[in-house]
Amino acid sequence: MKCGSIFDSPVITFGWIMKKFKHYLAITLGSLLVIFVIQNLAAIEINFLFWSFQTRRFLIIAFSLLTGVLIGMIIGARNKPDKGQNKDED
Repeated sequence: MKCGSIFDSPVITFGWIMKKFKHYLAITLGSLLVIFVIQNLAAIEINFLFWSFQTRRFLIIAFSLLTGVLIGMIIGARNKPDKGQNKDED
C-alpha cells in the first residue's frame, strides 16, 4: 500500500485555470449582454438624411459598434507594415 501525498492529488495547471476563467468570463459577459438588451428594447425613430424609420435602440447600438469595429480593422490592416519590409528602409 502506497502512502498518499499531496503530489497524488489532481494537478491544477495554468491551462485549467485559464479555461475556467474564460468560462466564467463568458457567462458574465453573456449575462450583461442580456441585461443590456432588455434595458434597450424601446422602439425609437431614426431620421437620416431623407429617411425616417423605427427600430429598437439596441439594434442601433449594435450596428454602430460593429461599424466601428470594422472601420478599426480596416484602418489597422492598412497601417500594418509588410512582413518582408524592414523599418529602417523608410
